[in-house]
Amino acid sequence: MSPRPNADGLLDCSRYTRLARALGESPEMAITQHHLRLGNCRVAIAGTPVAFEAVIVQANTLPGEPVGYGEDAAAIWRLLQRIEG
Repeated sequence: MSPRPNADGLLDCSRYTRLARALGESPEMAITQHHLRLGNCRVAIAGTPVAFEAVIVQANTLPGEPVGYGEDAAAIWRLLQRIEG
């Protein structure tokens, strides 16, 4: 049974690896990949790790500097309004 799509919520840390693979590897993703692999971040997501509209990765050590990914600017904005930091 596959997990149901997440409706704008926090992603469980057990799914961070799947999100890291979906984001891909590039110099621009190095810090995000590092935080996802170590699990020292919070992730707000609209969709699923492999089919998301928007993702916000917020490092535990830098909560005031979240990083957003996705093609849907409105979804990114919606997620940013829901996170603390």
